[in-house]
Amino acid sequence: MGNIITQDTKYQEQVVEYKFLSDLMLSLSKTGRKLELLRVHTDSFGYDVILKVDNIVRFIQLKSRLNHGKAQYWDIHKSLLEHKDGRVVVVFFDITDDGLLLNYNYLPLQKYSETVTDPPKYKKDSARYCKVSYKNLDKNKSIDELSQWLFLSAS
Repeated sequence: MGNIITQDTKYQEQVVEYKFLSDLMLSLSKTGRKLELLRVHTDSFGYDVILKVDNIVRFIQLKSRLNHGKAQYWDIHKSLLEHKDGRVVVVFFDITDDGLLLNYNYLPLQKYSETVTDPPKYKKDSARYCKVSYKNLDKNKSIDELSQWLFLSAS
């Protein structure tokens, strides 16, 4: 029997989300900052979590993929890319004897305007969805670099 994280995508998303949030909290704590978190139980608005540090609020869409998985595209709500505080984070992960290893990637803000015009991967409502491509991601960032991008970079 294989690893349940690789077999059940909903469970996979939850495990990766919890690890991401834990890593982010630890990263921020090194700079004396605390993370406030609101979880979203539906995907109706295009984001999974709302994060707040100091007075900075971010609406985060979190996507995950096995490090050597096939996914090259992810469907995203256009409204998230059109919102000044919307962010897209794509986490590649590996499961090892040492635990769950995450590799952080994100869609740079300067790519939002071109991405919002890409038709979705799946035949969804193209008026509401667009496609984020692997080639457009800023890749292989540490959690500290991701934290910096999320909460200290220019909006």
